[in-house]
Amino acid sequence: MHDWSLTVAPESTMSSPHDIALRWHLRIEQFRYRVSQALTSNALDPAGFMSARERLSLYRLLNASLVDLEREAINMTRNRFAPLKPANYANDCAAITRYYLAAARLHLHSFYLFDEPSVDGYSDRIVVLYQTAYSLIEQCLEMDNQESGFFHYCPFFCYQVFVSAAFIILKVMMNGYFEKLLDIEAGKRLLDAAISSLRKMSVANNDLPGRLSDVIGFFCTLPDPRVISGDSVDDLRLRVRNRLSMSIVYDSLWEWRKHFQSDGGDNENSEETQDKSMVPNYSRFR
Repeated sequence: MHDWSLTVAPESTMSSPHDIALRWHLRIEQFRYRVSQALTSNALDPAGFMSARERLSLYRLLNASLVDLEREAINMTRNRFAPLKPANYANDCAAITRYYLAAARLHLHSFYLFDEPSVDGYSDRIVVLYQTAYSLIEQCLEMDNQESGFFHYCPFFCYQVFVSAAFIILKVMMNGYFEKLLDIEAGKRLLDAAISSLRKMSVANNDLPGRLSDVIGFFCTLPDPRVISGDSVDDLRLRVRNRLSMSIVYDSLWEWRKHFQSDGGDNENSEETQDKSMVPNYSRFR
């Protein structure tokens, strides 16, 4: 729940950059909520997704709205944060606001993974998604290099988005079709940095950031890099489709879990009868 009154309060009544930043964070969250509602409001679909034709139209409208929101936020950053002292105080607020904008863009573009490969422009949208995830991770690394740091104290929301971006890089980069379109070496270096960053976020042995960094590392070191996303463009489709923009994480964890199931008939039967909408539970991964 959000206090929507903060989003319409005059900026002149706000005494600090944190007040202004909070207002913008709420506006950005409103946009993310709008994306989720717009793209998953079809009662006739088990996961709520609109038809392919409707989604293409919505993508154009939502991307245009996001550009307007980003432009407005950037102008606000220049006009309201720049004159404030101390400078690092204002810079931190501006950086976090830019991060929220990047997270909103990733949230929207993550829905491209639910499209059918036969739909017009599918490959282009997946490349755009990859670039969005790549830029978000780069932005996080830049923020962590500042004096105030980032990974040691980032909120859980920022951690979640970072994990999603890392799995997007992993899944798209490891696909046989898309690896021909991307700079794979740069992607591998970024994944190495993402793994190190997740371990920096870890606060206890075997906690979730630490385990997820191990999962990403596991896929990166497999002899067959196609295990997680296959050879063809069709293989990129997700089996887990009911976690919105975080479905990529749950889908990857499901694939990872298959490698650690017990041998024998139970394993074979579970793979044959698995429910494609079934969501792995983090607590079951060891």
